[in-house]
Amino acid sequence: MRLFVCCLASLLANICCGGIVSDSNIFLSHNYDNQYSLTIYQTEDKTDYTSIYFQIQNNVLSAICSCMDEGSDWYLVDYKTFFDSSSISLLDKPLIETKDLFEKNYNVNVNNDNFYLAVNTGNVYGEGWPPRNVFGWVELNNLNNNLTMITNAVSYDSGIIVGTTQPVPEPNTVVLFIIGLVICAVKYYGIRT
Repeated sequence: MRLFVCCLASLLANICCGGIVSDSNIFLSHNYDNQYSLTIYQTEDKTDYTSIYFQIQNNVLSAICSCMDEGSDWYLVDYKTFFDSSSISLLDKPLIETKDLFEKNYNVNVNNDNFYLAVNTGNVYGEGWPPRNVFGWVELNNLNNNLTMITNAVSYDSGIIVGTTQPVPEPNTVVLFIIGLVICAVKYYGIRT
């Protein structure tokens, strides 16, 4: 029973805690006409940031350019998407991608409604390009090519589940939880028979 309680506590700690900031570390600015910028703080203490600049016409987002410091990649995603380094390769092309030191821009179709963009960035230079260890999302509303930001969240420790402030569970935490449940079931049913 103790193992079960420990596994449950570990899983809940992973889901409830850890470097996630909501509604304060991503900003949407309306620059002029149909041009906007999204800025994300790459550090939890708001000492480093990067931005992308884009326009919207006929419900199509088109990237214009980005700040080429550590850069950021922005993807159109669905609510409750697990967004971490292992899931990025499964996503469609991003709105803007800067991870290879060369900016690549794509067009993204959006509806006249709320939609989510997920962002991946980093803030530490090492050999080569900095690691992409910051994951976030922003919910935007499109009303006839006029964008407003609804909410956002950024994880500085691990991936994040889009539309929530929950981190993507680490695979080993889920495995430990399942093992704990199995052991508890075996002990429970072993004692009863």
